[in-house]
Amino acid sequence: MRTPLRFLSTLLNYPRCIILNRNRRINKFPLNFLIAYSHSYASYQELKDNHSALIDSSRIRDPRDIKRHIEVNKKKLIWERINVLLDKDKPCLELSPLAGVDLPYGTVPNAGTISLLGSISGVMCLILGNDATCKGGTTFPINLHKTQRALRISMQNLIPVIHIVDSGGAFLPLQAEIFPDANHGGRIFCNQAIISAMKIPQIAYVCGSCTAGAAYIPSMSDEAVIVEDIGTIFLAGPALVKAATGEDTSANELGGAMLHSTISGGTDYYCRSEDEAFLLIQKLVCNFNLSRADEVEYSNAIDPTVCVKSVMEHYIKSEYSQIPMKDLIVSLVDKSDMIEFKSEYGKQIITSFASIQNNTVGIIANNGSIGSTEALKATHFVQLCNQRNIPLLFIVNLPPRVSTRSHNIKEQSGLIQSISQASVPMITLIVGESSYPEAYTMCSRAFEPNFLFVWPTAKHSFQDGTHKDAYYGSARLWDDGVILPEDTRRVLAQSLRFSQVYNNKDKSKNLQNKYIRM
Repeated sequence: MRTPLRFLSTLLNYPRCIILNRNRRINKFPLNFLIAYSHSYASYQELKDNHSALIDSSRIRDPRDIKRHIEVNKKKLIWERINVLLDKDKPCLELSPLAGVDLPYGTVPNAGTISLLGSISGVMCLILGNDATCKGGTTFPINLHKTQRALRISMQNLIPVIHIVDSGGAFLPLQAEIFPDANHGGRIFCNQAIISAMKIPQIAYVCGSCTAGAAYIPSMSDEAVIVEDIGTIFLAGPALVKAATGEDTSANELGGAMLHSTISGGTDYYCRSEDEAFLLIQKLVCNFNLSRADEVEYSNAIDPTVCVKSVMEHYIKSEYSQIPMKDLIVSLVDKSDMIEFKSEYGKQIITSFASIQNNTVGIIANNGSIGSTEALKATHFVQLCNQRNIPLLFIVNLPPRVSTRSHNIKEQSGLIQSISQASVPMITLIVGESSYPEAYTMCSRAFEPNFLFVWPTAKHSFQDGTHKDAYYGSARLWDDGVILPEDTRRVLAQSLRFSQVYNNKDKSKNLQNKYIRM
């Protein structure tokens, strides 16, 4: 078997990230070679190397595209833009970096879009930026999915959005999967309008082409910043105008920065350089009139006494036996200290109070199938946390149920109801199997947890006996990212902070239900 590093060297020999062949299919980027053997690992180090190789390979772009972007188009790369905007030495969290890998129509690295949570001028923001080195920032179906997921995160957590727009519009050979349906392209603009109605600030930074549907993004934002010479907004570019009308026109004449700043009024701020625009955006964020992000004293948090790496080493060496959930929990929480709720009842599910980097959290972790007693216990705990405004963390390792008996459905339905009605932030972490439909009782994607992450050891199991691994699901936005066990405590702490920084309380779900007790 090839090592992950040799696989990465193979990937480096295929710099073209997207190529359309005669059958209108994007040629596969060789990431699928890695996915083929990511189900099992001989050691934790192999798991880590495999994951790192996948993340690194998702950054690969064609050198010719990069050269054209920088030297010909005179634009900065998306990560340069993001790094300048973000506050230095502040935590940030990239979401779904492996989205777009090995899809039916090929691979679109990072789904052609960067989605990231971080601090700008002390205000927690969601940055959503097109990567124009990936097929010119063209919109693919997976790009729509990632963009809509990011906007839902904004709405759910009341986090301001910074759109970095540099897009050539829809990938026309796949437009039947981009335009017509309820959750296709138009939903992005609908969500932008809802975000504004919720009084969540939005800024659009136009630093490239905003063509076709992408032209609506700055128009639907509260404020729009455009850069001289490189920023343009139009429904159709000069080539299409020439073909349709015979008229010769330039991009600037058709929809350049000066036109939209002086004639159409489609943009609000005119900048002569990207550096000028970055400083302006940082000042505009200060005008959101939002309190600066609460500084949780991470430095004062006491680290766990149990190492999550050692827990995983034991798990891997034991040939994928059930992950010991108590050992896992104490490896993630402050001081490895937790207060277990109903410890002697419904023992196949653990419910406990703990802190993760000084963020109080209620933890629900299953040690097996969820029976009647486990469902009642978890329902009581969910309602208790909701009453006290304590965020919930679901840790999932739910193997397929052997029994076909259905006597647990009533109690499981009560748990699903309590999760659906809870108004506190919820985070889901899948560490092992997530078997459907029973996984619905552990706050799966359908129940819109604020964040959902998976370990490389995770897999989605279905009733016909098939399963899909962590990377297959992450490529399709079934989660917000595959994370390493050793990064889990940090990612959970950041997620808890992002979900609470502006005191999100969904009043429509703030229902007072009586506790379900035995």
